[in-house]
Amino acid sequence: MRIEFLHQNIYGVGGTVRSVINLANALSVDHDVRIVSLFRRVDTPTLDISPRVTLAPLIDVRAGGRDVGNPLHNERSRFVPPAEELFNQYSRLTDERLATHLATTDADVVVGTRPALNLLVATSGREDLVRVAQEHTTITKLDASVITRMRDAYDGIDVVTTVSSADRDRVIEMVGLEPGRVFVLPNGIPRPPVMAVDGVTRILVAGGRLAEQKRYDVLLRAFARVNDRHPDWRLRIYGDGPLDGALRKLALELGVGHAVDFMGATSNMHMEWAKGEIAVCSSDYESFGMTIVEALRCGVPVVSTDCPDGPREILTHGKDGLLVTVGDPQALADGIGTLISDSDRRRKMAEAGLETSERYDPLRVADVFLGQVGGVKRSLGRRLRAALGRNLPSRGSRRGLPAPFAAERAAPVDPGVGIEVVGATSLRLVGDPALLAGAFWKNGAGTRVHVRGSEASETFDGGLLDEGIWNLHATVAGSGRTVRIRPLWIDTRVLIATDADDAPGEFRRVVPYTTLSGHVGLRVWRRQRHVEVRALSTDGATFTVELQLTGAWRDVSGVVAVAQRPSGVGEFELSQCVVDGPRAALTWPARMVADRRVLSREVWNVVLRAEGEQVPAAFLSTDVPDLRRIRVLPSVTLDESVVDPRAYVSGVSGVEVSARVGPQNSLQVCTAEV
Repeated sequence: MRIEFLHQNIYGVGGTVRSVINLANALSVDHDVRIVSLFRRVDTPTLDISPRVTLAPLIDVRAGGRDVGNPLHNERSRFVPPAEELFNQYSRLTDERLATHLATTDADVVVGTRPALNLLVATSGREDLVRVAQEHTTITKLDASVITRMRDAYDGIDVVTTVSSADRDRVIEMVGLEPGRVFVLPNGIPRPPVMAVDGVTRILVAGGRLAEQKRYDVLLRAFARVNDRHPDWRLRIYGDGPLDGALRKLALELGVGHAVDFMGATSNMHMEWAKGEIAVCSSDYESFGMTIVEALRCGVPVVSTDCPDGPREILTHGKDGLLVTVGDPQALADGIGTLISDSDRRRKMAEAGLETSERYDPLRVADVFLGQVGGVKRSLGRRLRAALGRNLPSRGSRRGLPAPFAAERAAPVDPGVGIEVVGATSLRLVGDPALLAGAFWKNGAGTRVHVRGSEASETFDGGLLDEGIWNLHATVAGSGRTVRIRPLWIDTRVLIATDADDAPGEFRRVVPYTTLSGHVGLRVWRRQRHVEVRALSTDGATFTVELQLTGAWRDVSGVVAVAQRPSGVGEFELSQCVVDGPRAALTWPARMVADRRVLSREVWNVVLRAEGEQVPAAFLSTDVPDLRRIRVLPSVTLDESVVDPRAYVSGVSGVEVSARVGPQNSLQVCTAEV
């Protein structure tokens, strides 16, 4: 059977993107599957799409793309309701491209994935198309005018799917559909390659767009209560969005900025759930609750608000998670605290959650989808039986789509390996032995260090690499072609859980990460002496920094802390640095820095000087190679100056450009005019 998904922008990220790709990949095992993306803004999809699935972008707005500047895109859509959330992305051009495509597609089944596309699927295309409308958003969140259009148009839809039972009931009532045409189809989520291990990281994880719906303000207030009783636990929030700045400010106001990391968005969330010991959902509502299932699939127990609709349909309170009152920070804190205090209960809930999550396996969801589509009514059944009985075409003989809609296979992906950090500098690489046999690390200077592996799992000593940024490559056997290697998964929990053992007299760390291009990068630090920033706080007038000295410090009695301009021209001694063995405490009045501001903006590096050497204070004992936008550090405003400590990067970002110095994660103090 030929199945086609119609999506707004399959090249991006988000819950609907992941859901569509997961289902398409699963269906493509036995069926001919194509994803039609209304827009194409980048060369390749962010998420992995099976090479069995074809892609057909309708409008190419990449730099230099054929549709950049098309005047039809400046004319309003004549079909999409103005109240549709993404109305401003639609135009006369989208109307014409979608109508032309639906009239000429060779698919047996076409699946729309948002209201505007579903309306077009309902009213356009060949008579013999089987039309499916997927509703990924709770219908009560749609404008009344959109629902009115759905009532008028959905007679042309054969199957409507919702992601929850509660929303199915609402769709039947509000759109006026026959119950036999509306089904629940949950999102499919594959089992991840890395599973959580309880008792290792002491991290709470939350994920999703930084928007009002997610109620991260409630989560932060709950975490402030948790932090009072469990100060050794941290909170990581993944995602970006309009409330980023406000949430950072709130974390500082609540006094938990030191324990909260705003990790930003990631396309490899499964790697991050596994770093957590408890997952938290604080939302006011969730159409489905994809992050909840993702956490369960990784073996992480979940504390969630009992919000409509997904969480209460996914979780059984007390068995595979805890459900608490919506919008209540104390209730959320109590739920989190219950699991923090009871490791045995966490473990049992994680085991039960893994069992629960199996019903969301994409292959199971694909079977449900096929049953729904194939069992609508007799007239459709005859049509579908003919489609199911049709021999699948050979991959080269598929009927072509009219220009400019030519289908293409998902771009071949570079080979991949799994990576686990097993010590301060030791890495375990897991992959095809032939690939590992030709693998090597390369830095910006062109230096190569070969992995020299021949097994499916090889341990590599990162201590062989000089400090800097390295990228993982491989020479393909037979062709001699060199390719970059992408990460299948990265496990850096050992860098979070403990202070990895350092070689005597030297500080060493290796931090693997995913580069901007989706490949393996490795940040290597090697220092004879190192000053690690453990904590930074302020009482509104004075800054206090807790430090740890590691490496070859022979005599710490003469250590002096100074603030130094990056140029090296100009410095002053910070007021007090007390060293007690490997620990040090540094305090200085904010006024001391503010009064030295000459320009509208001044920057100072915090450096410890001893035995004729200058050692920058830095945040290096972490699993993150670049902390600039992650750590929340407090600032102080005095008169006309703001004094703002931060983790900074010397030179350019360096995360992708291996020829540069790259991220140092050093402590910098910025003074700027208010």
